[in-house]
Amino acid sequence: MKKRAARSERIQLGSLPADLRDVLMREFVPYSVGLASISVAEPVKFIPLGSGTLVQKNGRIGILTADHCLRGVRAAKRTRQLIHAVLRGE
Repeated sequence: MKKRAARSERIQLGSLPADLRDVLMREFVPYSVGLASISVAEPVKFIPLGSGTLVQKNGRIGILTADHCLRGVRAAKRTRQLIHAVLRGE
C-alpha cells in the first residue's frame, strides 16, 4: 500500500489571535539565532542570510532554518566567507 504524501498547511503569524502570538514570541525568542556571512577580504561587509531556531534532537544541537538560508550559507562557504550565528544575549 502506497503512503500518502504528508500535507502541509501554512499559517501566517498575523492570522493568529494576539494572545497566542505573544506566547509564541515569548517562548521562541530565547532560541532564535541570526545567520550572516562576513567577508574575509572586507571584514566590514556583513551579509544577513536569515534566521533560525536552536533545536536539539538525539543529543545533537543544531539550527532549524529555511532552505533560502541554507542556500546563503552554502554560497558563503563556496566563496570562503565566514559564517556567523548571532545568539541572543541576556
